[in-house]
Amino acid sequence: MLSIVVTTIAGSATAIAAVVLHYTERGDDKWGCTSERLMMSGQMNTNVYCTREMATCNYQPGFIPRGDRENASVACAEAVSYKQVRCDTTH
Repeated sequence: MLSIVVTTIAGSATAIAAVVLHYTERGDDKWGCTSERLMMSGQMNTNVYCTREMATCNYQPGFIPRGDRENASVACAEAVSYKQVRCDTTH
């Protein structure tokens, strides 16, 4: 019985750590994302990998028209608060 409890606790702790690290990971470029250049259809293409928070707070606002920048800050606040709520409820 003790081995089941220990295994369950260890597995849960590992899963929580993996989720937290996955969503809080920061990339190496100026937006906190990781970029990868690939050849697609004979042309170079850049794929950008970001967490939700890095994408909504850092990367996306640079491509939104000025009139909608306020909406970008709301989306950033929602992404940050969602991450905090999700981390609080997984413990």
